[in-house]
Amino acid sequence: MKKELDHRLGMKEYDMEEYWSKRAEYFDEDGFKAICVFKASRQVNEFFDTLQKSLFSKLLGKIGNLENKKVLEIGCGIGRWAKYLMEKEPTIQYTGIDVSPKMVEIAKKRVPSANFLNISGDNLIFQDESFDLVFSITVLHHIPYEKQLKAVREMCRVTKRRGHIVIIEDIKQPRNSFNMFAHPINEWRNLFERNDCQTLYLLKHKCTIPIPITNRMFVRMRIALEKVAPYILPEKYFSGVGIVWGKI
Repeated sequence: MKKELDHRLGMKEYDMEEYWSKRAEYFDEDGFKAICVFKASRQVNEFFDTLQKSLFSKLLGKIGNLENKKVLEIGCGIGRWAKYLMEKEPTIQYTGIDVSPKMVEIAKKRVPSANFLNISGDNLIFQDESFDLVFSITVLHHIPYEKQLKAVREMCRVTKRRGHIVIIEDIKQPRNSFNMFAHPINEWRNLFERNDCQTLYLLKHKCTIPIPITNRMFVRMRIALEKVAPYILPEKYFSGVGIVWGKI
């Protein structure tokens, strides 16, 4: 396998299907490299994986029982969240979609009991109000703005009345933004509120106060900071957010 150090993977222009299919090629070597921070160490990505799972669990706790619920994931990747959810609640009727056929191929092998489809989030094939829960974890900020707006409309369209939408996304645009299309917190809120959704719960995520992740002690310090910082520090100290909406 060709080793690429640049996160662009040789691309001059960002094409979602091509880029994420290239990232999928790194799955056998390092699953996190395929879907998390490409050039980061495994220890760093394991930390962010733990952080995301903790936040996602808090967000899901705000929407009630998932038993027998119909769930749609936008940007399912290699099936990381399908596996997590179906272990948490085996009765859910899960569907995951992804623009990369290679990611979907891997996901089907990893979680054969789930339903995965190779389609784009901005043009969903499902009928109106098909799902009780629609969610997306660090995916929307990788969709260019015009398609992102369409994807948000589609997410809201296929969510049932009194159903829920959950996202975890970045709120700061990095300098090297080849494939990043983030929004401040209020803009993320407004994108969904303009499409018949009401913000129910919001929690800031990924504190930017620098504590290195070099050993177990520092990892524990970072996790402890992440638990208390959202309640005591303003938005400028964070690079991410988790939000729950209810479909009106």
